[in-house]
Amino acid sequence: MKSDCEKEIVEVVAQIHKKHDIKLQEIESDFQCKKKEMNDNQNKVLMNKILAEAFKTKCMDSRASSTLGKQQGG
Repeated sequence: MKSDCEKEIVEVVAQIHKKHDIKLQEIESDFQCKKKEMNDNQNKVLMNKILAEAFKTKCMDSRASSTLGKQQGG
């Protein structure tokens, strides 16, 4: 009788461990997905920042050369 009880306890504990291992894997998977999504968004923001700065520089150069042309021509 005592042996059966101990076996049942071991089985229940094993089931609990398995259940929590599965939950931990799901949480880890969700975390990795969110982490990838955040990294992707961060990279997009960085690229947009770089593009904006390049565009701003190009516009300033165009304005400067346009102003210089008007001054020389006028």
